[in-house]
Amino acid sequence: MPEPHQETEAPRPPSRPPRGAFEVALSAVLLGTAGLFLYFADPATARGYLPCLFHRFTGLLCPGCGGQRAAHLLLHGELAAALRSNVFAVAVILPLGAAVYARWVTERLGWARPRPARVTGAVLLGFVAAAAVFAVLRNLPGEPWSLLRP
Repeated sequence: MPEPHQETEAPRPPSRPPRGAFEVALSAVLLGTAGLFLYFADPATARGYLPCLFHRFTGLLCPGCGGQRAAHLLLHGELAAALRSNVFAVAVILPLGAAVYARWVTERLGWARPRPARVTGAVLLGFVAAAAVFAVLRNLPGEPWSLLRP
């Protein structure tokens, strides 16, 4: 008569941090350092910020112009002033960047199953079109378009 089958417990892997913990920690340190710099150094007056090359060469405002000032103001809790600096950065670029970063962190730490990015052509085209319309409108002379300038 055959012996009854004995189930053995599978060996447990050694306890260690998730595979992406180093990348997440490094990115958090880099973002934290950038955030501290942005908090303490006002982009309107301080040195060390990247200039907008599009503005420098054309004299026109790109969709991101005023974004560093807007982020600085947000870090100081000044939402209305941040919106005046760059409403597109506050309402679209920063939340989108935060969502992408949060998704990346959850995937790297194993809290969410990695999925391929699903940015369809229509979504990308919509974002680019919105940025282009914002850039055109903020460069038009007179009122009410001057409200879109930093």
